[in-house]
Amino acid sequence: MKKTNWLEFKISDLFITEYKSKKIQIPTGAYVHKDYLFEGKTPRITVTSQNNGIDGYYSSNDKNYRVFENFISVSFLGTIFYHPYKASIDMKVHCLKLKDKALNFNISMFLISEIKKSIENASYGNQLSSTDLPHKKIMIPVNDEGKPDYVFMEECIKERAKLKRKEYIKYCEKALKISGGGYKKYSLSEIEWKDFLLLDLFTFYRGNQKNMNALPSGDELLVSAKNIDNGLKGFYGAKSDKDIFMGNCITLNNDGDGGVGLAFFQPYKFLLDTHVYALYSKQDISKSVMLFICRAISKQRVCFNHGHSISQDRLANMKVMLPVGENNKPNYMFMEEYVKGLMAEKYKSYLSYIKESC
Repeated sequence: MKKTNWLEFKISDLFITEYKSKKIQIPTGAYVHKDYLFEGKTPRITVTSQNNGIDGYYSSNDKNYRVFENFISVSFLGTIFYHPYKASIDMKVHCLKLKDKALNFNISMFLISEIKKSIENASYGNQLSSTDLPHKKIMIPVNDEGKPDYVFMEECIKERAKLKRKEYIKYCEKALKISGGGYKKYSLSEIEWKDFLLLDLFTFYRGNQKNMNALPSGDELLVSAKNIDNGLKGFYGAKSDKDIFMGNCITLNNDGDGGVGLAFFQPYKFLLDTHVYALYSKQDISKSVMLFICRAISKQRVCFNHGHSISQDRLANMKVMLPVGENNKPNYMFMEEYVKGLMAEKYKSYLSYIKESC
């Protein structure tokens, strides 16, 4: 679907605002001390980028406990989600409700995609305040009267969803065909396990990218110590004195609040932050095996935090529990078959769900 008529709108043109201290701002949540948050049924939206922003379920009689319904939340870090249900929002989380239209899923998904473009530079060092957000501008389709065309937005998202379903059905069917689709479902309890020093299995390299915000934009992936998105920070230009790491390896976050201890498989070449190690296997192992090992390494993340990072000395002594085969060596064959079996089952369940929902 194509729409030729698009106009630029401020957030304050579309969404409900309020005046405080003679300044226009978007409604926000407020701080509530944990002692006044009780276990309940109302989701609490914070700045987390996971689980639709939900940090837990609470109730409260505190005057700062603010509950909204059917709204888009935007945090000071730029995380953005749609909430059709009643939810309370924490401080530095903003509430977007349309002035002249009730939100629904399709309209919200369209608007969120456009708002993200406007706030993509939001970060901890560049926070998005409630007085900044109203002045952000977005491009949206309009009708013949020059007003937001919400009908088009709905139909556009519905059409995209249909195309995505068709594409995903083809993808799953192709993946099943490649894998054979008939892998036995192996049990982790039926195999012997053993501790292995990571240093015996991998060669380590530490990232060398500092001051990431000063990097120019470009085509190279930059992996940082994030706890989501496979560690991807963004796309940047490589400096001549910095290494580009080859793909088909594992990255391990050595520091970071919330990300330390997490391991990710990296299929493509990338730039690497100083807070991350690159692990290259000393043997030729597949993607499936590395995914298995990533999970095994990440299970140990509870041992680390921002004040207890994975130093080079700790890394040299770090062990990982893996299935063991002949000659007390890692049973890579089992790991391969186990992961492929899991993926085959997932693809089958995805196909079943998608076809039933079409």
